[in-house]
Amino acid sequence: MASPDLVDIVKQLYPDALTRTYIVPPVHLARVPYNTDTVPGTGQEVLVLPSSEQLQKQQGNIQADFAQQHVLHNLQQLGDSGKEVMFVVSELNFKDYLNKPFYAKHTGKLPKPATLPKELRHHGKQGDFDILVIHRLYGILVGEIKSVGKTEASRADTEVVKVIDKAVKQLDKCEVHARHMVSDIAPGLTVRKTLFLPYVSQAQLQRILDDETNFKLQQAVCQSLGAANAAEAVQLCCCSDQLSQPASYWHVTPAVLSQLSTWWQHRMACTVDARLTDQLYLDIVAR
Repeated sequence: MASPDLVDIVKQLYPDALTRTYIVPPVHLARVPYNTDTVPGTGQEVLVLPSSEQLQKQQGNIQADFAQQHVLHNLQQLGDSGKEVMFVVSELNFKDYLNKPFYAKHTGKLPKPATLPKELRHHGKQGDFDILVIHRLYGILVGEIKSVGKTEASRADTEVVKVIDKAVKQLDKCEVHARHMVSDIAPGLTVRKTLFLPYVSQAQLQRILDDETNFKLQQAVCQSLGAANAAEAVQLCCCSDQLSQPASYWHVTPAVLSQLSTWWQHRMACTVDARLTDQLYLDIVAR
């Protein structure tokens, strides 16, 4: 189990951990770098906005940041409206997991990426969780967020195929690491996977998976998500149909929330993992 000290810290930081949804960190931190400069004669530091050339080079990160913020806001609304008890952790790098000096005395022999069993090391120790959901009733959900489709150049089916192919491999790696991290306290815990594609419609995804030339991709997606066929796989992905409009992503209408809730029901299947007690849930969160 997690150190009692770590569980106490969770209770202090998140007093309503057993009754509500928490997004961690609560504010999405953009990956686009900003520089500072000192105002002459004042000693005050000010932000220096990136030049247009720098911004052009950072377009990929800008789009990824926007997609991340878009999805997180919708998940927060889903959690609040459905009174879901869960932690939604974003952008957790494997190498940062329990890797701070503060944790050293608490985490001695806990499972970490560096201690993956030999038979699993081919998955690699490097990577991150775009989204890691720890739910009080349903277990763990790992998700990859992809901004493909945000720009006209990335809307072509061929571009979406490339991105999804890589995303599925990363999802499978995330599942391995998620299972390993709780292997000492919750072996066999339910771990589900999903793709968040906020700029790809269900219709486009269905068309791609139905294309005979993408048969291997269809197999990979179905196997990763635990779907019997392409149609079911599409239902298990969170596409633009289930999310708020990009231009006003903060405005989650009742209609959007209904679609998002339907996706949630499909993906989580609302199957309670009977092993998850309040204490075990807090132990996992404390990890």
